[in-house]
Amino acid sequence: MNESLKEMMGKQVRVSSISAQALYTDVGILESYDHPWLKLRKNDGKLLCFAAYQIRLVELY
Repeated sequence: MNESLKEMMGKQVRVSSISAQALYTDVGILESYDHPWLKLRKNDGKLLCFAAYQIRLVELY
């Protein structure tokens, strides 16, 4: 696992991801990273799963 992601586990982060037509930004608690999946728990309780190749940026929020 990427050392930077390991340090962010359990902390609030902002994830910027891309799709075919747009750039999206989501904020929540970084729950896990098990290649190729990153899991983000949103404040409303929803769990988002991102494929690593769709992620442009993960940063502390």
